[in-house]
Formats: sequence, structure tokens, C-alpha cells
Amino acid sequence: MGMTSLWIGIAIFIVLYAGLAAFSIAVLPRKKYPHREFADITQALAYDDARNKLRQTIAQIVIGSGFVFTFVAAIVGHNITVLEGELKKQSDDITAYINAGKLEGDARLIFLDRLARISPQGFHDAAYRDVIRTIPHAKDPQCEKPDFDNSRTTLALTLLANRIEANDGALSLLLERKCLAGVRLDHWGEKVTRGTGLRWMNLSGSSLVAADLTGMDLSNSTMMGVAGCDYDIDGWSADVEAKGLDLRDRNTASEPKYPDLRRKYTLHFIDTKLRNVRFDWACLSGADFRKATLKGAQFHGANVSRADFRDTDILPSQLAMACYGRTDFSAEKNAKDFPLFDGYASAAFRGKAAIIPLCSNGEQ
Repeated sequence: MGMTSLWIGIAIFIVLYAGLAAFSIAVLPRKKYPHREFADITQALAYDDARNKLRQTIAQIVIGSGFVFTFVAAIVGHNITVLEGELKKQSDDITAYINAGKLEGDARLIFLDRLARISPQGFHDAAYRDVIRTIPHAKDPQCEKPDFDNSRTTLALTLLANRIEANDGALSLLLERKCLAGVRLDHWGEKVTRGTGLRWMNLSGSSLVAADLTGMDLSNSTMMGVAGCDYDIDGWSADVEAKGLDLRDRNTASEPKYPDLRRKYTLHFIDTKLRNVRFDWACLSGADFRKATLKGAQFHGANVSRADFRDTDILPSQLAMACYGRTDFSAEKNAKDFPLFDGYASAAFRGKAAIIPLCSNGEQ
């Protein structure tokens, strides 16, 4: 406000100066030249007329300059006012960002998300990097415990998914080697808007065991080496293997026959956008890809044992470099791990049952 008043004062001064200058020129005493200096009276009158025109021209130039200077001063003053506002907002945002560090728990995550939304240019990446830092490392001992509390991780991933500004090819935000085990984004109701904030995300090396990413958009993301195999979870052998259960089974109402076990062991990608995602060397045993968009997805060296590809657009060539089974399984057990039998594959795989090789020692 102070700078604006200064420029208004300068503008008024320029206008007054221009007016006074014009008035002075207009009333300057005219020097009378004796007619004897000219050959005749006509030349004398012509000379006086020329002086009057010159005097008028100078007045017009001074007045015009005053208006130009006033206009320029007004524009500069406006720009300075806008700049002052932006600087103040940035100062307030910086203060808010510093204050966010004093918050704890979910309140801190929500505050950082709000800050990124009101100041997307200045604090978007910084705020969401702080959100990502709250997610435990994939090797954290807590990540492997069945009773691991992942509510904060679920909130962090929800905020990332709902971002107003998605990643681009530069992968400015990374979720590498993070513990995302058991997150359930499909159970947050209206809190998840099915945003594009997880596109182009790098989740390589992260733990996704029993995660539920139903309906998310993970297009162009990188998930190389993610851990999502059901048999890696404590209790799998006793709860499922020993009883000979298949968690893909449905009851007469076409609903999951074992919903509780699926919640505990199955990685859900149901109706998820997975275009061009790289699943190279990922452990995806038992993963549910039903109705997912998988065009361009790569599965080089990925373990897709018992994966459910029904109603997807995946092509046989996409799984040619994937594998199934385990090196510690017998041939009979490995046969049951084949992902494309008993109608669990998309129509594109009919008659192409032998395209996926067994996993070797170097694969999942």
C-alpha cells in the first residue's frame, strides 16, 4: 500500500508539472520584432505565426509527455502492488511451511496437502516430498508385521493420488522402496477422487503386499521389483496352502468366496489404469488385475503365479517374458500356480496356455 501511494503522488506531481509548463509556455511574453527587420509586413506576420505554432507544439509535447509519464507510473505502481502481494503470499506460505513442521501425525499431512494446493508453484513438490517422507521404508521391520498400522500411509497415498498436479515424465516425486503394504485406497469413499496424482510415479522396490489400489490411475508408473506376492505374507501356508484354497474362487452370487483372506493376502489392481506400467521383476503372485487397463504394460521376469487377468486388455505377448511357479515347488504345485487356467485369463489367451515359462532361480 505504501508503494502504491508513492507512485500516485509521483503521477500527480508529473501532471501538475506538465500543466504548469504548458501554462508558462502559453503566456510567455512575445518579443516584438520591428517590422523594419523584414522586407514587408507579410514577412513579419509570417514570422509571428511561426513562433506561435512552435509555442503551441512545445505545449502539446509537454502535456502529452505528462500523460505518458502518468500512464507509465500507474502501470509500474500497479505491478509493484501485485509484486508486493505475491511476496507477502510467499512470505505467508514460507511461514506456514515452517509451522507445518511443528505439527504431528495426520494433521501435518493434511496441512501440507492444503499448502501445496494454495501454492502449487512454490511448494507443491516440497510439501508432497514431506508427505512421502512419512511413509516407512520397505525394509522397516514393522512393515512385515500382520498388525502393522498403515492408516497414516493410506492417508499419505490418498493425498498423493488426489493431487491437483500430477507427475510428468521427469518423475519429480518418488515412492521408491516404500512400505505400502495393506493400504486400501478403495475404502476411503469420497476422500479418494480417483485423481491422476499417481501417474508416472516410481514405486520400484516398494512393498505392495495385500495393497488395494482398486480404481486408481497409475498409468506410465514404474513398479520394477515391487513385492506383492501373497505367499510372502506370514500365515499364507497355514491359511491357504495347507487347505488347498484358491482365493480367486467366487460363490453362487459371483462374490469373493474368501473375502477376509483376500483382504489379508491379495494385491488388488481391480479396474486400475496400468497403461505402460513396468512390472519388470515384480512379485505379483495372486494379484487381482480384473478389468484393469494393461495396454503396453511390461512383465519381464515378473512372477504372475495365480494372477487373475479376467476382463483385461492384456495380450499374450506381454506375458511372454513373465514366469510362474516357484523353484521350491513340485511340478504338481507349479501347475496349480499357472495364471491362465480354469477361466482366469482374458479371451486373448485362449489356446495359448504354454506361452509363460516357469520361474528360474534368478526370478521371483
